[in-house]
Amino acid sequence: MTQSARRADAVATLFGDQGRLATRAQLGRLGVHSDTVRNHVAAGRWTALSRRVVLAQPGPLDDAQRRWFAVLDGGDGCVLAGLSALHALGLQGFPTERLQVAVPVTARGGRHDLYVRRRSHRLTADAVHPARRPLVMRASVALVDALEHMRLPLRGCALLAAVVQQRLLPAEALRPLLADERTLPHRGLYLAVAGDIEGGAHSLLELDFGRLARRAGIAPPRRQTVRLDAFGRRRYLDADFDGFAVEVDGAVHLRPLQWWDDMHRQNALVIAGKPILRFASVGVRNDSATVVAQLRAAARRWSR
Repeated sequence: MTQSARRADAVATLFGDQGRLATRAQLGRLGVHSDTVRNHVAAGRWTALSRRVVLAQPGPLDDAQRRWFAVLDGGDGCVLAGLSALHALGLQGFPTERLQVAVPVTARGGRHDLYVRRRSHRLTADAVHPARRPLVMRASVALVDALEHMRLPLRGCALLAAVVQQRLLPAEALRPLLADERTLPHRGLYLAVAGDIEGGAHSLLELDFGRLARRAGIAPPRRQTVRLDAFGRRRYLDADFDGFAVEVDGAVHLRPLQWWDDMHRQNALVIAGKPILRFASVGVRNDSATVVAQLRAAARRWSR
């Protein structure tokens, strides 16, 4: 095989491995002169996506090629980060306006129509997935990175549930991971929600309905009381305000059998004449003002 043929084979392999994208530096190391790149672009065979990256086709980029472009254009050490890393690892939902990539703190951040590039102190040697291409943060690192830049804490709570539901991380990994992130915004809320997802005894029982009742100006409830339904079965209530009751849902969508049982329990209590208010645990923690207002209204409506 001639040197020219070997070079052509190496270039084809490079483009094949990287979604038909390559940096000019990579091509140069294979012996492709800058004039050759310029000629391919001028002829319409290749597309210059940036000063750094070219595409070996004239057409638009697909999703996988956008990821390759964002990482290659970021230079050495650039990886998919945050929600984009989680998407590459299989996460469904949580769309982003631009791809999220990260570079070491010694590199430069930047912004493009297709991506946002941030400097990150998390890019240690073990933070990058060893087998994925283009380079991508491990799921645990990507989750914390995503939460750090999440504008709405409720969306962050939903993300915690989603990574467990979609099997990117086990439920028991969340709290230790978050506990190590002392400066993470909304860390206390995320730790509490992680406890709900894990289903530990520390989770829903920590919700202080006595405090919320005081804010609502009503008598405190009895906790975990027992009621008999219309069929004589014992039913437990999270908070019993006598005239009405409150049920709190944790990560019930992760445990469908428990969720169905909770619905049947609520239906039986309503049939027996017990009004039920239902709140999500994250809503109790993050929007207590709404909970207080509804407790106050319920007490006016069903007080005895």
